[in-house]
Amino acid sequence: MGCDIHAYLERKFDDGWHTVTPIKGYDGSRGGKRDYAFFSHLCGVRASDSSEDIWPEPKGLPDDISRVVEWEWEVWKLDGHSMSWEPATVFVEKKLALDRLRDAGDKLASNEWEAYKILGWAIDEDGGEDVDNTNLFRVVFWFDN
Repeated sequence: MGCDIHAYLERKFDDGWHTVTPIKGYDGSRGGKRDYAFFSHLCGVRASDSSEDIWPEPKGLPDDISRVVEWEWEVWKLDGHSMSWEPATVFVEKKLALDRLRDAGDKLASNEWEAYKILGWAIDEDGGEDVDNTNLFRVVFWFDN
């Protein structure tokens, strides 16, 4: 049985979080493509290293998730696990840094394009201002088996 990621980009405005878009996998599927090394770097999911101390712990779902993400979680919560979130720039950089370490070549270029599309929402919404504003965009995610 495989493990999949379910990830959503959220933006904060009007003192609340709102869903911008689900993050699709690099293969175009809903959720995300299975990349167990990436899952490990996010929060230790499917880590092949027996030393659990090196992987970050899941943070849990934020108390203030958007309604859409809350609804999606209600659908998955019986099978979902390792719920967490990251600022959008951190989520994207973890993926790209891992691909650079792998020297992924064409796949890296494809993933950089996918990262641009994710952060493109932030650029478009923010008028090209500081997309590193970690208080404005985040990715909420969990996994299923």
